[in-house]
Amino acid sequence: VWDMSQFRGWPEQQTYPGIEGALQFMADWTDSWEDWDFELVGDLHDAGDKVVGIYRQHGRSKATGMPLEMDFAQVWTFREGMQIRMEMYASADEALEAVGLRE
Repeated sequence: VWDMSQFRGWPEQQTYPGIEGALQFMADWTDSWEDWDFELVGDLHDAGDKVVGIYRQHGRSKATGMPLEMDFAQVWTFREGMQIRMEMYASADEALEAVGLRE
């Protein structure tokens, strides 16, 4: 499951089930941008069966030409070595708190 329900202000579909759902989300998102890319910022954070990644994305809106640079975080849940869920957060603090790594 690709889960956007924790991402403040996300107006679209809240969850995208299965691999097909994750691929659909990525296609819908990246189709809106020119030169879109993202990168891991720092290290991954181990939280048992979850891993937190903090990322920076950048690109230019196809509709307006305005540039975008934004940080976000993802919490990936694993079961038996397989990724089963991704939860998107607007900030690193929110994601780390969600997995108990931040007080």
